[in-house]
Amino acid sequence: MGLAGLVVLATVVLAGGSSQAADPSRTQVFANLARKVAVPEYENLATTTASLQQAMTTLCASNTPANFDAARAAWLDASEAWNRTRVFRFGPTFTVSHITFQIDPAKIENLAAGSQPAIGPPFTPDSLLQTGAEVRGLEAIEYVLYTGTVTPTTCSLASAAAQLAASTAAEVAEAWTTGTNGAAPFAQQLANPKRSEMYENEQQALDDIVNGMLLVSSEATSALANTLLPTPGRMRATVHTGTRVQDNLAAVQAAWLGTTKGKGGNGVGSLVASVSPTSAERTSDTLDKAVRAATKLPERLSDASPAELRATYKYVRKLTRQLDAEVATQLGVTINLSDVDGDS
Repeated sequence: MGLAGLVVLATVVLAGGSSQAADPSRTQVFANLARKVAVPEYENLATTTASLQQAMTTLCASNTPANFDAARAAWLDASEAWNRTRVFRFGPTFTVSHITFQIDPAKIENLAAGSQPAIGPPFTPDSLLQTGAEVRGLEAIEYVLYTGTVTPTTCSLASAAAQLAASTAAEVAEAWTTGTNGAAPFAQQLANPKRSEMYENEQQALDDIVNGMLLVSSEATSALANTLLPTPGRMRATVHTGTRVQDNLAAVQAAWLGTTKGKGGNGVGSLVASVSPTSAERTSDTLDKAVRAATKLPERLSDASPAELRATYKYVRKLTRQLDAEVATQLGVTINLSDVDGDS
């Protein structure tokens, strides 16, 4: 659904307990984040990647304008869903590159042209696993649908990538909701970390969540900084860089508020407010301004005006620093990132 519909979320005033339960326990916040944020986002990822797989199968069977548009729409839904899980990329082990990885367009074209006949075309999920990660995943599908040319061979590659992404997304959603390989559902482990297989105490779970928020904000800061002042070799060969920044901020926002819907539940902001209402209010205000600035970005950051980039960068960088200097400090979180500013 994009970020525009989420702008209103960050306007909740955390100071004084407005719209939040007074002084919630960490366990309450963890349970709420697991139930109202992480699980719905991972379930949505499984649903949207399955739809993308079907859309790519249909497109490869009949490359019509309608099927092409449907495949693009399905890709947008799957990409947003993937970006929205970014804060919660901890817990169940899975191979991220099976869902996406930074691509090498030349390798995709060469592979589609038959440079490795034993792998394809035609391609299958198993054959793609014999290649480097830079030719598969959502970014590879994006390249075929938005930058390259949809031919029988490139469509076969993108379709196989979609199948691999869908099967992996289904596995990680299952790990969060029902558990796999004898492990308890990770949503249950996060909701009660003191009795989980993953954690020894609540602080470790909180460290994961806040570090996830900081990492996401840092990545958005880095993307904006590199567009304002490009560094050779660091630009991504993708179209939807602006959309990714919007999705990143939506992911941080959901963790902060404890909801993707704008009402109900407690998030990290509630914990900060119970310690320092003024710090929570400052962070909420910065998040709101970052979200509002990001809604004005085009889908591709390189198409944004300098003013749009500077305005968004100003607030996203400030948000990154507040998460590091204020939120982490207030909650006793140990930061394990090497570049929290995201602009070096």
